[in-house]
Amino acid sequence: MPPTATPRFPILVIDTASRRTHIGLGSAAGSWFWYASPEESGTALFRGVDSCLKKNQLALGSIRTVIFCEGPGSMLGIRTAAMAIRTWATAKALTDTPVLAYSSLALALTGVRSETDSGPVAVAIDARRKSWYCLNSVRSSEAAGDPRRVPVDKTSTIAPVVFLPEGFPVWNQRPEHWRDCPYEPKSLEKSEIRNAILRPVDPPDAFVIDPPVYRRWIPAVSRPVSPQEGVNR
Repeated sequence: MPPTATPRFPILVIDTASRRTHIGLGSAAGSWFWYASPEESGTALFRGVDSCLKKNQLALGSIRTVIFCEGPGSMLGIRTAAMAIRTWATAKALTDTPVLAYSSLALALTGVRSETDSGPVAVAIDARRKSWYCLNSVRSSEAAGDPRRVPVDKTSTIAPVVFLPEGFPVWNQRPEHWRDCPYEPKSLEKSEIRNAILRPVDPPDAFVIDPPVYRRWIPAVSRPVSPQEGVNR
């Protein structure tokens, strides 16, 4: 991770990617306080931030780094979090406060690698549209590659061992040999985890693996429709 991405304390962590909203606050003294809730993210996010700040007797303006999960996961939850961070910055509630982002896949994979001795593994999250978001690691000691989307009919090509993070909905048919793995934003308390998966973002936004495709508009001269053409339509 570049030196400019090193987080300063106090740190506010916001993760709304899964069915549970996770909010954490790390103080300059090294202590951490966490709030987790299954409530709708638009409610749980603000309750969690308020709870963490009050527990540490801090104001939002005291935060020196915001750590934000960009997904993949709940698009509504992630965009709600991104918009909240942008609004705080615009309103000057946060000043001189960098935002560092991480992938939900990368966070889950750090836990998987610590439990897996060797060999290729992957973490998958349902991407809908009959596909999976995947992040692969060649060996437990090696860094992961880039996230990718894999169609369900290519599921067998993902990896010999695939893990599904807990707390993320699954719509696709899950292969029987796939395993569950914990999804623990609390692991961001460890500096080695933060160093491995964080990157600076400006502005914060939801993870999008497929760039938008735009069709070129070709102008054409309009002409009146004849009565016969109107009937045929």
